[in-house]
Amino acid sequence: MPGVDGIGKLFEPILSSLPPSIEAEVITLSSLNGNDIRAQVEGVVKLIGDQEEVIFAVKSIQ
Repeated sequence: MPGVDGIGKLFEPILSSLPPSIEAEVITLSSLNGNDIRAQVEGVVKLIGDQEEVIFAVKSIQ
């Protein structure tokens, strides 16, 4: 889907500056199965699982 890929590169400076005690993972929508936003959201929900704390940072490149 246009405009929702390459986010891992965008957040790399932030991720590399986090202390080791903070677990971080970039989930790119292009890595998920599904052709539409709903299917990709369901994929993200499965990856998050039952984590107690989740922070989302989203960037749409137009």
